[in-house]
Amino acid sequence: MRHTFSRALACALLASLSSPYVQSADRTKAPSSGKSDVRDTLLHGKVVFDQWCLGCHGPMPGFGRFPPAGSYRLQQRYKGTKPAMLEDRADLTPALIRTVVRQGLPIMPPLRKTEVTDEDLDAVIAHLTRTPRD
Repeated sequence: MRHTFSRALACALLASLSSPYVQSADRTKAPSSGKSDVRDTLLHGKVVFDQWCLGCHGPMPGFGRFPPAGSYRLQQRYKGTKPAMLEDRADLTPALIRTVVRQGLPIMPPLRKTEVTDEDLDAVIAHLTRTPRD
């Protein structure tokens, strides 16, 4: 029962974070090659991350009653040995990101392909595993 409530709450939070002002990438463009493709993929990954992940995995506020659940949980788990914010991590692998996003965790619901497409997830993975980190 508790997990059902947590998942429902997480889904409601994610739904409330979906903004009509966030523009999705134009998927009708013909593919091209070069640095602009990499830049476009990273930008698309950042947009998808901000829309679907930032609400729980955003920066920890210096004060406030309700810190982002994911960042707070990771901060408690790693106790400063690793960054709590996913965008600051350098140890995330594509396989780990894909598995957690698709299968979820006890505190995090899985995201279906109808919510975050494989193309969107690939872009998020590129964003989170980019080097050098900016």
